[in-house]
Amino acid sequence: LVLERLIKLYPKTEAAAAAYQTQAKLQRDRMDLPEDAIKTYRRLAADFKESQGIEALKAAAQIARKNLKNYNLDAELRRKIAEDYPGDEQAPEQLYVVAEIQEDDLKNADKALEAYREVVSKFAAHKLGKKAAERIAKLEKKSSQ
Repeated sequence: LVLERLIKLYPKTEAAAAAYQTQAKLQRDRMDLPEDAIKTYRRLAADFKESQGIEALKAAAQIARKNLKNYNLDAELRRKIAEDYPGDEQAPEQLYVVAEIQEDDLKNADKALEAYREVVSKFAAHKLGKKAAERIAKLEKKSSQ
C-alpha cells in the first residue's frame, strides 16, 4: 500500500521505478503472487521506457517461465521487448528466444519457423540472424522428411 501510494504521488520518478521493482519482488518472493508481480513489471515497463522497461519485461518473462511454467506468456513478453524496442541490442536475442520457446517448449514448429524468419528478416546481419537461418533450414528439412 505504501509503495502504491509512492507510485501515485511521484509518477515517472526514480522513486516510483524503485517502488515498482520492490513491489514486484515482494509479490514474487515473499507473497507468492507471481501473476501480480508480472502485472507490476508490466506497469513499470509501460511507465518507464528504454532499459528499465526492457529489464521489467525480462523479469516478468522469467517469472512466467520459472514460477508459472507459462511458456506462451514468456514468449509474449519477450516478443513485446523485440517489438517495442526494435533498435535495442537485446531485440534480436529476445526474438530468437521466442523462436526457441516455440520450438523447444511449445513444440510448435510452424510458429518457431515464423519467429526464426522474423529474426532473419529484421536482423539479417546480426549473428542470431545467421543462426536463425540455420534453424530454419534444419526445421524445413525435418518437416519434409
